[in-house]
Amino acid sequence: MGASRRVLGAASHFLGWGYASQTGQNRFPMIRGCLPPSLILEPGDPHLIDCSTFTTALVCYGFPEVEWDAMAYRDMQVQDATRLWSAPEAWVRHGLGDALDNIPAAGWGLYQSWVDDKLEEFDGDGISGGHQWLFNAKHGVRLHSSSRSRRGPTMDRGVTWDYLKGYYKDGIRGVALL
Repeated sequence: MGASRRVLGAASHFLGWGYASQTGQNRFPMIRGCLPPSLILEPGDPHLIDCSTFTTALVCYGFPEVEWDAMAYRDMQVQDATRLWSAPEAWVRHGLGDALDNIPAAGWGLYQSWVDDKLEEFDGDGISGGHQWLFNAKHGVRLHSSSRSRRGPTMDRGVTWDYLKGYYKDGIRGVALL
């Protein structure tokens, strides 16, 4: 199955969800791979998810054959301020695709990015200014869960790589999904 079908199929689990603006609000509709069972969606829980939790769920749901190690979830959530590129390192380490550094994939790519002048901000609870997303340069489509709109998972059309590179001035790293 191609990356497009895997990614879009996994994203369908999150149609209509909102954005998780606080730690602890994230949930998963089902557990698979490295996703913590404590975050399974229970009756009455709000359907909320942030950008890194969304992309982590997409790779765990879309690529179920990947064997995740114990550090995978922590790495994909960028929980270590000394390892700001832990997410793309984990994606490459687990064979999701070839590494990309400030260049777009030919098809779907999965990315970690940082907004200009935000890399050095660390408040002890989290790292500020980062964002994770999927992008298909051929079609100009970005799939992400956005804090800006508070809409949660969205698919933006007409997005260009030049726009993304201009916005995320501190860098973009990712993988070209196989």
